[in-house]
Amino acid sequence: MLYGQNTDMKLRIQFTKHGAMKFIGHLDTMRYFQKAIRRSGIDISYTGGFSPHQIMAFAHPLGVGTESESEIVDIEVNSLNGNRAEMTDILNAQMSEGFTIRDIRLLPDNAANAMASVAAASYSVRIISSGPQIDYERAVKAILDKEEVLILKKTKKSETMTDIRPRIYKLSYRDECIHMCVDASSAGNVKPEHVINALYQAEENALFDGRLKIVRNEIYGRLDSGELIPLIDLGTDF
Repeated sequence: MLYGQNTDMKLRIQFTKHGAMKFIGHLDTMRYFQKAIRRSGIDISYTGGFSPHQIMAFAHPLGVGTESESEIVDIEVNSLNGNRAEMTDILNAQMSEGFTIRDIRLLPDNAANAMASVAAASYSVRIISSGPQIDYERAVKAILDKEEVLILKKTKKSETMTDIRPRIYKLSYRDECIHMCVDASSAGNVKPEHVINALYQAEENALFDGRLKIVRNEIYGRLDSGELIPLIDLGTDF
């Protein structure tokens, strides 16, 4: 049953990505959701023109091989196929193993799109294999005590030395994992691998050479007060 007939309502969908699905790249994830939403019967809005496509925007592309407890995609719909819980169930019925819809929220009309709203992300990183073993607690303290943490950031066009210390908001070591909250904005994105390399440089003056298990725990926006808030919490119940 359709609830209401207001057009161009914005919905924010929170989902997890685990298991074999962590090897699915961003473009394939986007195509998967387009097909799942079409199969679900959700009344999604389409662009105009000769080649209409679903109005959909993901918050922050997830690296291949990284799992996540909180991915975000925004869609626009013409009407609601039920309340919040019912729409979550409708979409979950179309999900394959590895994808789970955690929540769906209604966004205000003036809400910025998901990608433009991203300010930070939190991660848990477990060292699977490495070269030299380091004292992670001591390395974390060394990073937090520094005023400057320089790393080499590479792009397709250049390599630059960048100070990531102001963009590391939280950093700790517990339960054999390194936990961090870092800048994830388009202008200052810090990858978990950057922080791990900084830890090894602090202890061994060498780059990390091993395997990591990375889980993204949350994606945050920033309020006018400067406070970080999970992107899903910028939406409301319906």
